[in-house]
Amino acid sequence: MSWLILLGLVFLVTFFVISKLRHRLSPRLVLLMALPLLTVSLWMQFGQLGLPNQAEAASSEETYDLSGQLFTLDGGSTNATDFDGKIIFINFWATWCGPCRAEMPSMAKLYEEFGDDGLVMLAITDEKPETVHKYLEKTPYPFTVLLDPDGILFRKLRVRGLPTTFVFNQKSELLLEHVGGYNWSKPELLDEFRRMLKEAE
Repeated sequence: MSWLILLGLVFLVTFFVISKLRHRLSPRLVLLMALPLLTVSLWMQFGQLGLPNQAEAASSEETYDLSGQLFTLDGGSTNATDFDGKIIFINFWATWCGPCRAEMPSMAKLYEEFGDDGLVMLAITDEKPETVHKYLEKTPYPFTVLLDPDGILFRKLRVRGLPTTFVFNQKSELLLEHVGGYNWSKPELLDEFRRMLKEAE
């Protein structure tokens, strides 16, 4: 969550300075002062440095309860536990969420790279099916999109912001966790997934 604190501080300082000195600053100087905020925003939107947080839960062998009825877009029902024994990438998102939409093409690239190797990718939203259908008609993706209308998994995994992503191993132990948009097709991250899938064989 350090990026949230950083963004908040940059925003507050920039806003305070501009509001106090706006009558004495040239437009060019105002633009220069706003650049840090823009830089941090782009950094959050299109991929931070390094890898997502590697969860300590995996080393402590803590398992997560991923049970709960989910629904497919055609009205069928399923459960995340149906994919036990595989590496599961769970992304919580919404059609109105800009960072969610921005990271989905990179999620698609990750899935296209490793879907045939056993990576399960679930994009879960609590929105109405007609809303999701309308969005996906314009921007279809190869991974599985599921509905959680009652927010069962949202609550179980304590999702507090969108997008939020979790990666679990075949024993439902948490491997990676990330809050905010991310570039999931970065080469170093592809290497990390390649390693995880190899260990899961």
